[in-house]
Amino acid sequence: MFSVFQIPIIDVRKYVPLSTDRLIRPAWPIPEADHEFVRQFGIVRERYRGGITSFAGEEIFCQARNAIRLQDERGIVLEHQDALDVQHNLMLRRFYFDGRSVAKLELGFKQSKLNSRFNRRKKEWLHTINALSNIQCIIAPRQPNLSKVKPLVHCGPDLSSLYLRSTTNKMKHHFDNQSWWLNAGEPVLLFEYEYSPDIKLPKYCKMLPVDIPGINIGFQRICISTRKLNVWYLSIDRSVATISDARSIRLHLLRFHAEVQCLKVVLRMIAYNKIPISRGNPSSDLLQEYLLDASRLISKSKRYGVSQSPILQSIRESFDFVSAGERASLLQVLVDIRKNVFNAVANVTKVTKNSEKVIYVLGNAQFNEAVEIKKEGDTMTNFNIKFGDHSTFHRDFVVANSIQGSFNLIQEAKISDELKQSLEDLAKQVTEVSKNIPNEKAQQMADDLSTFTKEVTKKVPRKAWYDLSAKGMIEAAKAIEGTSGRIVNIVKKILELLG
Repeated sequence: MFSVFQIPIIDVRKYVPLSTDRLIRPAWPIPEADHEFVRQFGIVRERYRGGITSFAGEEIFCQARNAIRLQDERGIVLEHQDALDVQHNLMLRRFYFDGRSVAKLELGFKQSKLNSRFNRRKKEWLHTINALSNIQCIIAPRQPNLSKVKPLVHCGPDLSSLYLRSTTNKMKHHFDNQSWWLNAGEPVLLFEYEYSPDIKLPKYCKMLPVDIPGINIGFQRICISTRKLNVWYLSIDRSVATISDARSIRLHLLRFHAEVQCLKVVLRMIAYNKIPISRGNPSSDLLQEYLLDASRLISKSKRYGVSQSPILQSIRESFDFVSAGERASLLQVLVDIRKNVFNAVANVTKVTKNSEKVIYVLGNAQFNEAVEIKKEGDTMTNFNIKFGDHSTFHRDFVVANSIQGSFNLIQEAKISDELKQSLEDLAKQVTEVSKNIPNEKAQQMADDLSTFTKEVTKKVPRKAWYDLSAKGMIEAAKAIEGTSGRIVNIVKKILELLG
């Protein structure tokens, strides 16, 4: 199995009317291979098998070995699957840029050969997604005091900042550089594997129609460590389809995702007046060309033999390019641009119908499910906290993850039944209260619950520690009108049980 983790990077410097001191080399999208390079990234190379005619800039890339590296210097990711250890070997780190706005950094992994008894089931995919997304990565530079270590799924902002520094003239580098000139989009993880009837994809994965026999595509959204991750499953039946067919689809999916993320970010920047529109300004002319090309490209039902409509529809079931309110502001800002550009943008930004769908959530507490709700173009997620046989929903991942962790710890603790029941009641009450208070207060209450639970469930609880956290919970509860009594009474009961 081959997997690619992509971080889209959006560069809007061409649309900024001010001087950005951007370097003219490499001359994307046709830089000189084996000669030009990106500082702190690597040298430019030609793609051995070439790109795809659908998109510019896919036939050449910049090596990114200096920009990002695994904390494990061997480039190995171990994934624990029951009695077996699945190994993923880092095969490539590449940076692509179309010369205008769309950039992407991709890491490719090859899964080592496994025991023949191992066939991927629904939950096993989640283990793999979790393992690859949480790889500990080091972002350049190589100086230990300056390097940053983060899970791969969270590396986007640091990589975009690094690229901004690496492509800015050192001699003219000043504090006018704006961080918003470079942005990171939602990451995507793509799996390419050989078809087998024994392989079962996860629940809530939507299968899409493909015009190429022997190729199957599945798509789903996952929330992991507070980040949304888009996942594609690409299977190939080698008795019908060729490796070349699968490669063409893979490159198309990865580039299409980067194009969608780029257009989404650029449109929102225009709506919020970060990118000004001025008639006759060269930067605005370039922006209009981009908007026209990107809107038409994404809206095409079919492109070079690949049906794009089902792909775009699946993506837009999760989010729109802008919300209904943002669209009104956007079209007002663009009222003076060329008519054909305005119509193209108006068409691609139409707010699609409201929808709800269940997604998986992967976190420290090992959540199972959440509900992603799209309403008027805005997307929100209600996270599912499992309390035995029933569930309750919460709006915030951090709070929900902390409460779920506390509840799981209570379930595993070797304590009296009465104390366990009281702690469960406390966790449920904190959950109910957290639904109706600001996030900051909810997070503080969830943290207090976590600290209190960890200490109380120990073999020898330390009185000074659980007294302190109990006091914090009581004070926080009293500050919330109408809910203080229940939480205070439960905490006092637990303290009495502890003697």
